[in-house]
Amino acid sequence: WRCHTPIEFLQVPQWFLKTTDFKEQILKRADEINWFPEFMKVRLQDWTNSLEWDWVLSRQRVFATPIPVWECEECGKAVCATAEQCYVDPVYDAPPVEKCPCCGGRLIGCPDVFDTWMDSSGSSLYNTYWGRDEEMHKKLFPLSMRPQSHDIIRTWAFYSILRAEQIDESIPWKDLFIRGEEKHRLCNVTFYYSKTFPSGISLGKYIILGYKREKSVRHEYGHCLQSKILGPLYLLVVGLPSIMHAALCKCRGHSYYDFWCERWADKLGGVRR
Repeated sequence: WRCHTPIEFLQVPQWFLKTTDFKEQILKRADEINWFPEFMKVRLQDWTNSLEWDWVLSRQRVFATPIPVWECEECGKAVCATAEQCYVDPVYDAPPVEKCPCCGGRLIGCPDVFDTWMDSSGSSLYNTYWGRDEEMHKKLFPLSMRPQSHDIIRTWAFYSILRAEQIDESIPWKDLFIRGEEKHRLCNVTFYYSKTFPSGISLGKYIILGYKREKSVRHEYGHCLQSKILGPLYLLVVGLPSIMHAALCKCRGHSYYDFWCERWADKLGGVRR
């Protein structure tokens, strides 16, 4: 789009992961997970119910995880890498067999790479030592919590639930904490939302903008106008004393980092560095 060169769309073979057959299982697993805030679950439900085709796994890019498959020049038979080969790049590495097991033809390494969500969707499995230490995996899986943004519910959250269901018939984590922000292009105001009250400046914005904890943020002119009036007032009353305190600590030989550590240590019950 930068050089304005016309793009030619080509119909080429791609690799897919069976997804639509697991829609009911994904919705069931979503109900087993504790959502924070709970209303965010509807985004995954809407996305799952709207799916009409499977997940296109392959990408025609340079930098990504190679798809560990070799294809026969004659019949198109696909030969996958073995578990012993582990990480392999079929473009440069030899296949596990010399010839096609079906017709004896020559095997060519697949030049495609995985969609980036193929890697990240397996993070819950990888972090619990799946495939490396089964005893440890049983102790750690499913994970306790996944913190993530709202805009990747349809990708990271959805594909993580899908992979956990397909591989381990389980949920990937017990709690899903959704945190996000949206910027209003006219008022230059940042909107935060979460079921739990955030700390510091985010809590001040909650108070100033009058948001309700259990509902999505609304972009209304009244909120923008209110933030323009009360925003600077909040920073003056709350922010300025904190900055002055930090500057005073620095003059006394304490770093800005020490100031915040000591401040939060008091809030956590007298913990010290």
